[in-house]
Amino acid sequence: MSDIWVNYRATVSYDGKIETIPVQAMSEHEVADHARIMAGFEFGWNPADVKIVSFEPDPEGRLEHGHIHMFEVSVRPEGGEPQTFRLKARDADCAEGLAVLHCADKAGLDPREVDVLNVVPV
Repeated sequence: MSDIWVNYRATVSYDGKIETIPVQAMSEHEVADHARIMAGFEFGWNPADVKIVSFEPDPEGRLEHGHIHMFEVSVRPEGGEPQTFRLKARDADCAEGLAVLHCADKAGLDPREVDVLNVVPV
């Protein structure tokens, strides 16, 4: 797993509200999921309903929300086999949310159709 994190500035919307937040991700492909989770934590929004308006690299940006930790999260999509994701996140709740969104996206499911089996810091 790469340890190279890139800073982004993401504009997100939820229920008519629009906010811009700092996000860190290892690739552009991860920005949307990370932004949804961060918006959920920052504003109390349901990550599954957060829309990504836009995002752009922010080389001068600083993520001011604390340290990033490594987690191993096991999840199971409804009717599928368990999957384990090894990822970096601010805390266990954030790691859990990211794994659920990644799994749901891969399986073409709603995030509510994914069960969390285990979250372990590594």
